[in-house]
Amino acid sequence: MDRPRVLVAIEPYSYREALASAICELRPRFLVHPVEPADLDTLVAATRPAFVVCNRLSPVVRTHAGAWLLLSPLGEDRAILGAGGREQSLPSTDLAAVVTALDAALDQVAPLHGVNADPGAPRVAGPTR
Repeated sequence: MDRPRVLVAIEPYSYREALASAICELRPRFLVHPVEPADLDTLVAATRPAFVVCNRLSPVVRTHAGAWLLLSPLGEDRAILGAGGREQSLPSTDLAAVVTALDAALDQVAPLHGVNADPGAPRVAGPTR
């Protein structure tokens, strides 16, 4: 099975780079790509990623990504996770919440996208180093 592809397309740039770097460190089995939000729809349609983290959700992401995490909708400190045709509101946007959402979403969609979600991976209770 292939490694899960994760696209991170959030603003500002420094947050995008920091989040992508943290996911790479905490989940080295994922192929993580920070991308410009303006390029997201094109890349999602072309690569069909297992997971997308974004600030703006488009129909292309909803349709072609295995799962998605919308961070800070309407500027609020919360997130919305979409996976398996369902949406769930998350009360936090901290790193632990993002990685936990990523793990949960990939557990649901991995078989549908031919990726190895690696259920034996350690779960994150908070930022680790």
